[in-house]
This record gives sequence, structure tokens and C-alpha cells, in this order.
Amino acid sequence: MTYYRNAVALCASALLIVACEAPDAPEQSAAETAQANAERERELVEEAVRDAYRAEGAEVTDVTMALSEDGSRYIGRASVRDPNTGAELTVDCRYTTDAGGAPRLTCDRTQDED
Repeated sequence: MTYYRNAVALCASALLIVACEAPDAPEQSAAETAQANAERERELVEEAVRDAYRAEGAEVTDVTMALSEDGSRYIGRASVRDPNTGAELTVDCRYTTDAGGAPRLTCDRTQDED
């Protein structure tokens, strides 16, 4: 029983020490949060591309979007399977928001395909 009490006391002490440690530098924590938020936003944009084509009956087999250098829009490419023929085509996509914050997605067939 003494061993059990010592183990509980040791665990409680360890938790107390961890809880009382100085948090990571605020700027590091803020940077990590910003990075996580940016990653989540990119995932949501990619899902918006999939949803738009799914609504038309097509399947997106691959999509890669990235925030533009100026941070104003997401740009990327998607591979889309035509529901009628099964053929895959590649489209260039842009995801922006208007002045009111409403999303706008445009995807155009790439020029290098027939």
C-alpha cells in the first residue's frame, strides 16, 4: 500500500510541476497556432473543390491547393473524373472571397490538355 501511495504522490507531484512550468514562448505558440489554422483552412478549401464537383456528379481524384504568395487566394490543381466517360481531366482552380467575404471557386480545364 505504501508503494501505491508513493506512486500517487509522485504522479501528482509530476503533474503539478508540469502545470507550473513556464509555457512555451508566446510567439512560438502563436506561430504554431497560425500554422495549424493555415493548414486547416487549406484542407477546407480542398474540400470545397471536392464538394463542388461532387454536386455535379463528378469525382475529384486529387486536389492540391496552396495560399498565394500575397495571401489573397488559394490556387492549385485538381484531377477530376468525368462521370459520363470516366476520363480524367486536370483543372486549374482558384478560391477567393469577395469584399463581403463570400467564397468564390473557379476551376478551368488546363491548357495543356486537348
